[in-house]
Amino acid sequence: MYCGNIEIYNFMPEERVLDEKIMFWGLKEIYLSPHRVYLKDLKRDQFALKYYKTKKYIMGKPNYRLEEVINYFIVCLREEMEKEKWR
Repeated sequence: MYCGNIEIYNFMPEERVLDEKIMFWGLKEIYLSPHRVYLKDLKRDQFALKYYKTKKYIMGKPNYRLEEVINYFIVCLREEMEKEKWR
Protein backbone atom coordinates (compact mmCIF):
# COMPACT_ATOMS: atom_id res chain seq x y z
CA MET A 1 0.00 0.00 0.00
CA TYR A 2 3.00 2.32 0.21
CA CYS A 3 3.28 4.88 -2.57
CA GLY A 4 6.64 6.63 -2.75
CA ASN A 5 5.55 9.07 -5.46
CA ILE A 6 2.34 10.90 -4.63
CA GLU A 7 2.32 12.50 -8.09
CA ILE A 8 0.85 9.23 -9.39
CA TYR A 9 -2.47 10.25 -7.82
CA ASN A 10 -2.72 13.11 -10.33
CA PHE A 11 -3.05 10.53 -13.11
CA MET A 12 -5.62 8.29 -11.38
CA PRO A 13 -9.37 8.70 -11.78
CA GLU A 14 -11.03 10.37 -8.79
CA GLU A 15 -12.88 7.18 -7.88
CA ARG A 16 -9.62 5.23 -7.65
CA VAL A 17 -8.04 7.93 -5.48
CA LEU A 18 -11.05 7.72 -3.16
CA ASP A 19 -10.65 3.92 -3.02
CA GLU A 20 -7.01 4.33 -2.02
CA LYS A 21 -7.86 6.87 0.67
CA ILE A 22 -10.52 4.59 2.16
CA MET A 23 -8.12 1.63 2.15
CA PHE A 24 -5.40 3.70 3.82
CA TRP A 25 -7.89 4.94 6.40
CA GLY A 26 -8.94 1.38 7.19
CA LEU A 27 -5.34 0.27 7.64
CA LYS A 28 -4.60 3.25 9.86
CA GLU A 29 -7.59 2.56 12.09
CA ILE A 30 -6.67 -1.09 12.48
CA TYR A 31 -3.03 -0.22 13.14
CA LEU A 32 -4.09 2.13 15.94
CA SER A 33 -6.35 -0.52 17.50
CA PRO A 34 -5.56 -3.68 19.46
CA HIS A 35 -6.24 -5.61 16.22
CA ARG A 36 -2.92 -4.51 14.74
CA VAL A 37 -1.38 -7.84 15.76
CA TYR A 38 -3.32 -9.38 12.87
CA LEU A 39 -1.87 -7.06 10.23
CA LYS A 40 1.26 -9.13 9.77
CA ASP A 41 -0.86 -12.03 8.48
CA LEU A 42 -3.03 -9.93 6.18
CA LYS A 43 -2.55 -10.62 2.47
CA ARG A 44 -3.07 -7.95 -0.20
CA ASP A 45 -5.61 -10.13 -2.01
CA GLN A 46 -7.71 -10.59 1.14
CA PHE A 47 -7.52 -6.89 1.87
CA ALA A 48 -8.58 -5.84 -1.63
CA LEU A 49 -11.36 -8.44 -1.78
CA LYS A 50 -12.86 -7.18 1.49
CA TYR A 51 -12.73 -3.61 0.25
CA TYR A 52 -14.38 -4.33 -3.08
CA LYS A 53 -17.08 -6.45 -1.45
CA THR A 54 -17.74 -3.58 0.95
CA LYS A 55 -17.83 -1.14 -1.92
CA LYS A 56 -20.30 -3.29 -3.83
CA TYR A 57 -22.54 -3.78 -0.81
CA ILE A 58 -22.57 -0.25 0.64
CA MET A 59 -22.11 1.89 -2.46
CA GLY A 60 -24.82 -0.08 -4.22
CA LYS A 61 -27.38 1.38 -1.85
CA PRO A 62 -28.93 4.75 -2.61
CA ASN A 63 -27.90 7.67 -0.40
CA TYR A 64 -24.96 5.94 1.25
CA ARG A 65 -22.51 7.95 3.33
CA LEU A 66 -18.75 7.66 3.08
CA GLU A 67 -18.65 7.02 6.82
CA GLU A 68 -20.76 3.88 6.29
CA VAL A 69 -18.29 2.56 3.73
CA ILE A 70 -15.31 3.12 6.02
CA ASN A 71 -16.97 1.66 9.11
CA TYR A 72 -18.27 -1.42 7.31
CA PHE A 73 -14.90 -2.02 5.65
CA ILE A 74 -13.03 -1.84 8.96
CA VAL A 75 -15.48 -4.20 10.68
CA CYS A 76 -15.32 -6.73 7.82
CA LEU A 77 -11.54 -6.57 7.75
CA ARG A 78 -11.27 -7.13 11.50
CA GLU A 79 -13.65 -10.09 11.35
CA GLU A 80 -11.70 -11.62 8.46
CA MET A 81 -8.38 -11.22 10.24
CA GLU A 82 -9.73 -12.71 13.47
CA LYS A 83 -11.26 -15.60 11.57
CA GLU A 84 -7.96 -16.30 9.79
CA LYS A 85 -6.03 -16.14 13.05
CA TRP A 86 -8.17 -18.83 14.69
CA ARG A 87 -8.02 -21.30 11.78
